[in-house]
Amino acid sequence: MGFVACPVDDPLAYALIVDGDCLSPLIQDGDFAVVSPLADVVEGTIVAFSFLDGRQGSIKRLTYLPPKPHPDSEIEELIRVEMDNPPKTFFLSRSVLDKMHAVVGVVRKGEFIALDSKEVA
Repeated sequence: MGFVACPVDDPLAYALIVDGDCLSPLIQDGDFAVVSPLADVVEGTIVAFSFLDGRQGSIKRLTYLPPKPHPDSEIEELIRVEMDNPPKTFFLSRSVLDKMHAVVGVVRKGEFIALDSKEVA
């Protein structure tokens, strides 16, 4: 066991162990996904999200993020996320999500690999 330097300027950053290969080869089974709650979440960003009902969260590529609606709006907001392996698109209601944070890098075999949303989109 040891430590890996992760150049992430976010005191709230955390890591998740990746279980699956839906974004392989970019993010692989067994990698540690480094997640930053303070990083911008924009279309093209790899995101980690959790559900309000306690279901297991996931890591996917965000491909559509609707603008914030008016507080009195009754329109259900859907975000679109994708996976690569196999290619598949999902639509999720923003109302079922607890958190959605940017994945800013992965640790693989003891090395930090930064993810740039421009490179992964």
